[in-house]
Amino acid sequence: MEKAGKFYGLNGKKILIYGTGAIAKRLICLLSGFNIVGIIDRVQFTGEVNRIPIKMWDEIHEEDADIVIIAALARHHKEIYDRIVDKCIAYDMKIFDSDGNNLISYYGIMGNEKVNNIFFSKNEMELIQKIRKYDAISFDLFDTLIMRKTLEPTDLFDIVNKRIQEKNIVIQDFKKIRRKAELMSEGKDIYEIYNIFQKLSGLNVEECNAILHEEIKCEKEYIVPRKRMVEIMSQAVAFGKKVNIITNMYLPEKILSEILEENNIIGYERIYVSCEYGMSKGEGLFQKYLRDNAADNYLHIGDDAQEDGVGARKYNIDTYEIKSAYDMLKVSNFRHALSYVSNNNEKGILGLLISELFNNPFALYKSNGIVEISECRLFGKIFVAPMVVLYMLKLADTINGLKNCEGILFGSRDGYLLKKIYDKLCRNKFINMQEKSSWYFRASRKLCLKSAMMTEDNIKVLEDYKDECGVEEILTDILGIGTVSHYDELKYPDIKEYFLQYKDKIFNKSGVTRRNYYKYMDKFGIFRTKKYILCELTSQGTVQYALNQIFEKPLYGFYLCKRKGFVHFEVNTEACFKEIEENVRDIIENNNFLESILTSPEPSVVDMDENGEPIFANDNRDDEEVKSVMSVQDGIEEFFFEYIEKIFIEGQDINKKLPQFLLKMYKEVWLKGECLKLENRKLYDDLGTSYYIV
Repeated sequence: MEKAGKFYGLNGKKILIYGTGAIAKRLICLLSGFNIVGIIDRVQFTGEVNRIPIKMWDEIHEEDADIVIIAALARHHKEIYDRIVDKCIAYDMKIFDSDGNNLISYYGIMGNEKVNNIFFSKNEMELIQKIRKYDAISFDLFDTLIMRKTLEPTDLFDIVNKRIQEKNIVIQDFKKIRRKAELMSEGKDIYEIYNIFQKLSGLNVEECNAILHEEIKCEKEYIVPRKRMVEIMSQAVAFGKKVNIITNMYLPEKILSEILEENNIIGYERIYVSCEYGMSKGEGLFQKYLRDNAADNYLHIGDDAQEDGVGARKYNIDTYEIKSAYDMLKVSNFRHALSYVSNNNEKGILGLLISELFNNPFALYKSNGIVEISECRLFGKIFVAPMVVLYMLKLADTINGLKNCEGILFGSRDGYLLKKIYDKLCRNKFINMQEKSSWYFRASRKLCLKSAMMTEDNIKVLEDYKDECGVEEILTDILGIGTVSHYDELKYPDIKEYFLQYKDKIFNKSGVTRRNYYKYMDKFGIFRTKKYILCELTSQGTVQYALNQIFEKPLYGFYLCKRKGFVHFEVNTEACFKEIEENVRDIIENNNFLESILTSPEPSVVDMDENGEPIFANDNRDDEEVKSVMSVQDGIEEFFFEYIEKIFIEGQDINKKLPQFLLKMYKEVWLKGECLKLENRKLYDDLGTSYYIV
């Protein structure tokens, strides 16, 4: 009981045991009477240990547990710790080893600094020079020459499950059973795995063959080459080296050869696949390779420290270790994104991002983990696209829940890209969403306030903007009524009285603008008698309030973030983030950044002419600045539809903290190349009639 005494303070806490072996079983017995809520294991996903259920790490959510105890040999502690620490930090779960030592205190949260520094010093020229010294060069395959667009390999099973459900093949716990079948196959190929899968699942042969076919199809579809590593392999071939590929994998050589050919990976002599030889790299596959390829010296290149490092050196093969994109994420300044992922939808966002961000294993060379971004399209994918995904999915839910809605008004200018994405979503029917008519609707605070002045109560609202653009400027610049007298605070302690002396001019000017605005709406078939959703990013409700004065039915506002200013307006709204309810400082602080990215290529509208045509403000942005923003938008759109079409699973929520984290990270990277054009962008303040730097 001495050992149990080390855990005395944990009595009453919810405990997870990480491991299913002998150490775990002894620990469970030792902690009899403690609240052990589950067992976690990386390879075993189902069953029980001493009547305690085995769970997948993906299934653990905030407040499910207080403690994780790693029940494994000491040499595996760091590997397991690195795998779980981000979620544990995010969920405020402590991590102990089986002797009661606090591993967060021992290891810290930044990883092994010495090992990381060695990695940050690696570069492609170093590897090329090393290749020149050897006769025979072998490459690992997965996460070295190619990688999946998923965060972890088993995430692909979630996508397979989604697709077979669309074919009316429904199997509970597909991922767990598929993984169990793989373990029971003891290294056999995918065909044997599915023979076992059939017995475990109870499905018939035709259904299992359909799932097998879908998995192979997904494997091919989700593979991308690690381009720089493929180029390096081609250089090794050009140097006249004997080049082979060695991989632990259940896909046989025929399928792997097809994958490599489809990705234009050629020039190698042979693929050594574990499932075809009945042995892994560490169990003799390297030995088979050596027998087949006589040479004076050998170099193996791969990402797995154990299999590609220790396993190769056991046979006197020199090694060069790179990192997978996932491991690069863990040593970069983006690592805390892992704290916000649990389900496939969240992991899918990161999987797509790292397949580009860390496709090059030398992307962090001399970086100390700070990411560099040099392409505008990639900039859009990394920092903005995940927030757009969140916004559009929430909008779809809102549309589905509203009755008697005629259509959607995407307010200018930050509704420009959102409208394009919405229309394409409707055409392709990627998600469950009612199709509604949509318009890119010319609206600005200046235009809408100018058109909405019909009563003294409307005029009173103008007081809210005195600090933003000045009292006199409200009348001259916003409402456009001409020259006014100097505002004397002593003479007019009630600002409303100062405004009301010009009410006739205000009403007349507003009437003209309103009639012209109606002409604009009539051109596009927007009826003031119908019910519409108004979509914007972050707002205090000004535009919605003003438009409600000129529409006969009040608009329903949908926003990324609803600001505190909404308390002044009686308007119906929905938002992804609510400032008065949640800590959304990052969204508020980065609102101008988002608006400057999602904006239209044309300037802000300030009025309507007598033909119902918009009158625009001057635009001080140059062509290069607009071009760079449009390139960022191309990246956002590309990411959005790849994610929705290939990754997204209906019914799984996305943790809002993930896109929120990625959004604020644009300030934490080095901008290079064409992304330098994104610095010091100008954003028009449509009330203050000025530009400010984003």
